[in-house]
This record gives sequence, C-alpha cells and structure tokens, in this order.
Amino acid sequence: MWLISDDFAREMAERLKVGLPVSDASRAEFAARVTADEAASQPPNLTRAGDVAEIKVEGLLTNRPDFFAWLFGIGNTTYQQIQQAISLTESDPSIKRRVYLVNSPGGRVEGLMETLGAMEVAKKPSSVITSMAASAAYAIAAMGGKIEAVNDATWIGSVGVVRSHFVDERQIEITNTASPKKRPNVKTPEGVAIVQEELDAYFEIFIEQLAKGRGVTLADVRNNFGQGASLVAREAKRRGMIDRIGKPMLRAVTVETEPDADASAASDVAGETPSTTVVAVNSTPSAAADTQVAKPKGKKMDPNTLKAEHPETYAAVYKAGRDEGEAAGIEKGEKQERDRVTAHLIRGKASGAMDLALESVEKGDPMTETLKAKYDTAGKNKADAEAREQELAAANAAADGVAPAAETKTLKDEVAGRLARRFGVEG
Repeated sequence: MWLISDDFAREMAERLKVGLPVSDASRAEFAARVTADEAASQPPNLTRAGDVAEIKVEGLLTNRPDFFAWLFGIGNTTYQQIQQAISLTESDPSIKRRVYLVNSPGGRVEGLMETLGAMEVAKKPSSVITSMAASAAYAIAAMGGKIEAVNDATWIGSVGVVRSHFVDERQIEITNTASPKKRPNVKTPEGVAIVQEELDAYFEIFIEQLAKGRGVTLADVRNNFGQGASLVAREAKRRGMIDRIGKPMLRAVTVETEPDADASAASDVAGETPSTTVVAVNSTPSAAADTQVAKPKGKKMDPNTLKAEHPETYAAVYKAGRDEGEAAGIEKGEKQERDRVTAHLIRGKASGAMDLALESVEKGDPMTETLKAKYDTAGKNKADAEAREQELAAANAAADGVAPAAETKTLKDEVAGRLARRFGVEG
C-alpha cells in the first residue's frame, strides 16, 4: 500500500511506462552506494549545525533503499535512516534539538508507523520546515512539531491510502473456499468493496497518528484536512494543518549578548528570544540557523565582527549556508538530468527513434537543435512509412487479392501494374 500524492504516483507510472535502460553496471553502482551508506557512522540524511541536528526527509519514502527511485533521480529516504538519525541525536548530549527538513510526496506504508513511534517517544524538542509534505511525509511532519511551510505555494496534505491493482485478462486467481477475500476481483463492485474495507482500516490508524501529532480530533482530520486532496500552504494553515508560512526576506541570526553565553545560531529552542545581537546574512541560512526576531535588542554587527567575537556561531552559520547551497545544487542537477532523460525518451517514443534516444541518454547528450531535427526527421519517416503501408493496403484491396508483381520500382508502379492486370490491360 502507498501513502503518496496522486501527481507523484502518476509521474512514477509514466516514467516506468517509458522505461530506462537497466544495466548490470547501474545495479552494481546502486548496491555499492547502499553498502557505503549502511557502513557510514551516521545516515546520509543527518547533518548538524551547532547544537541543532537536521534530519532530511526527501523524495520517495521506503523501508529499504529503492532502486528505481535512485535510477530515475527522484530522491529516496528510508524510514530506517530517519529512525537511525533520531536515535543518534537522542543519545548525543551536544545536540539540543532537531529540525526535520521535509520535501517528499510520501511513500510506502511499510515502516511508517515504526518511524512515527520513534518520533513520538523522542525527548528532545523538534520542529519542521517543509517545501512539500504529502501523505506519509505529512504524517512525519505532523509528528515532528511545529510546521513551517517555506512559502504560500507549498503543497501540504494528500491524506489518504491507496493500493494499485494491475489486471491481467490472461491470469485467473482462485482462492480456497474459506478465504474469498484473499484475491478480490477489483473489476467488480464486490471486489472494490473488499479492498476499500482494508484501506479504511489502515486509514483509521493513519489519521490517529495525524490527530495525535497535530493535537486535533479524528473528526478534524477526517473532515478538514483535505479528504485526500493536496492543499497549498495558505489553505492548509487556515485549516490548522500547519503552523506558519515563511516569507522571502532577509533573515536574522541571533546570539545572546551576555559575556558568558556564546550561544549557537539556534538559541530559540524554548520559543523565547533572549537579548540578541542581529547579524544580517545575504543568503538564507538553514533551518538550524533561522530565528525570527520581532524587535531585536543590542548592536548590529557585520560577518567579520561576528567571526571575531563569536567564532562558534560564525562557524555554525557558515556551515549551514554551505550545506544548503550544496543541497540546492544537487537538487537542481538531479532535476536537470531527469528533464534531459525524459525529453529524449518522450521524443524517441513519439518518433520511433528509441535507439537514438537511448544512445543520447547514455552519452549524456543535451537536447540540442540538431537532435531535435533528427527526431523530427525520424518521426516524418515513420509517418511516411505508415502512409505507404496504408496506400499499399488500399491497393491490395482494390486489386481484389491479385498477387503483387515479382519486381516493382515504386509504389506508384506497383499500384498501376496491379490495376492494369485487374482490368486485363497489357502494360
């Protein structure tokens, strides 16, 4: 079963339909990456800035690393990685709080409840910043504390459970007499009802977790949380699904001004702002270094002064900005690669030139004007060939079954010859 947004599910289905070349080398590369991640001292989705741990919840959510999520470049976080990150940060006394950075359309059911359980029993305070939190990912956000959407257009919700069935007319399944619900026929109303009964049972468990995380009633979740739809952040906030929406603006990093308190950039754990020094930064820092100040007190300082007077705070801010920049670069590169591969595959399929498409994908060729011309030419040749086949079929019908000539030069000559023989005219 899946807890995943509809748009993402459709995109995955289309990508699988188009297909990508799966080689032994790609499978070996994936296996090597999984092995390296498992051997590391901490999961790849865990970073820290000062005394704040950042746990990324990105891409497709699965219990184990997913090969096709990696192959398609759509991102993948496992529930095991999230649980491991929580455990490590709970046992590290230098970590004061956690921030979950959620950007996910959801994922598989298997492993989600264990993850929500680990989040619930964790003692250290946490919060959430999200650029997308749908279905299973929204459940994680709901359990993670106060939720901030990065902007008004952030997608939130898609609260529901779905299971896909692929019907093969050639396959017949028969269950034992006492288990008629084991293989329901989803092409019948009775079969659909059986599947919905199973999904409804899990849905009740699912929304119990949402209600617990958000501190609302089951009726609130059932009636006000979109009923399966994805909502923009502004509407989600109105319905109580999130707590606030970030605004694009110059943010401030705050530090305490007492001589004996060289605080980190994330000193708002309890939600109270001490006497502060405000440091303007040109780039948006990560969640760990992001503190909102209504009326800051104290003096303003530039980055050089901050570095000299509060080196630990400066280091935390610098690392947070660098990490966010690297993450943004990786995300941009992955999107560009997905777009490049998808463009080749779509054009290759439409023009009948899949060999050219696969070769271009393998070589890393961008979609140039020259390649577009080749696809267009292949498509025109395909259309011409189909037209010739149709003309030939029409000629065969007109010739009333007369066998074609042994040698023909052109389609026009062949059609003329067939008609001449049909009406007894010597050529």
